[in-house]
Amino acid sequence: MEANKNLLIAVAVVLIVGAVIAYVYYTGKTKQIMVADNTNQPLIGGQKDAGGCLIGAGYSWCEPKKKCLRPWEEKCYEAEEAALTKFFAAEHKQPVTETQVTVVKLQNNFASGSISFGPTPGEGGGFLARLINGDWIIDYEGNGSIDCAKMKALGYVQDVLEGYCDVACTQEAKLCPDGSAVGRIGPNCEFAPCQGEGQPTTGTLLESEARAIAEKSCIKGGEALAGGVYNEITKTWWFDANLNATREGCNPACVVSEATKTAEINWRCTGLIVPKE
Repeated sequence: MEANKNLLIAVAVVLIVGAVIAYVYYTGKTKQIMVADNTNQPLIGGQKDAGGCLIGAGYSWCEPKKKCLRPWEEKCYEAEEAALTKFFAAEHKQPVTETQVTVVKLQNNFASGSISFGPTPGEGGGFLARLINGDWIIDYEGNGSIDCAKMKALGYVQDVLEGYCDVACTQEAKLCPDGSAVGRIGPNCEFAPCQGEGQPTTGTLLESEARAIAEKSCIKGGEALAGGVYNEITKTWWFDANLNATREGCNPACVVSEATKTAEINWRCTGLIVPKE
């Protein structure tokens, strides 16, 4: 009896061990088959569009800017830039392929940006345009002064006019390394540069050269210019001007165009000017 009992126990142990070995073996084979079957499947999130942009990450190809964009981070303005390119090319009798339009701001069918001509992007001017009944109307083009009151009356908001029209600057001062102080000036109410600062990052006209043009064209005896501020959008230098004769409610600046090397006074008037009796 004892021998039979031991035999049954041995058989049971063998069966259990065999079952465990079989389970491990077939489970491993199943995993290998699954891995093999998945090798030809595309990775989730790895799909790309025709421009090579990762669709799963939210990117899409933007042809005008020649790069992948996330729409919620940066707008493409593809249709707007294409329409404006055709308009400017026809207006200036230039080939569409040599007309470069970049929309910098677009809000409620009001746009601002830059325009240049030639086989490669180069120096150009700024523009303000609005879309009316499917057609673009250009309200401003170039590097000269702008009638900001007129632009605002047409419906342009300050965000679109940034870099073109000023707002009233707060009266603050920044302490310079040499102990002097500078205040905020137009066109973007940035602090005027301290002595030795203010050279353009991408422009070709140095502040000293622009100042010489401004002093020759904008001021007379007893008048003076503040430090210059370079506007990357319009490619102009702005110098606050302390003139002998100043219009009420105005904060004049001498604006020097990098393209034409000429200067003119932008009076930058705000509010209602009461006529003198």
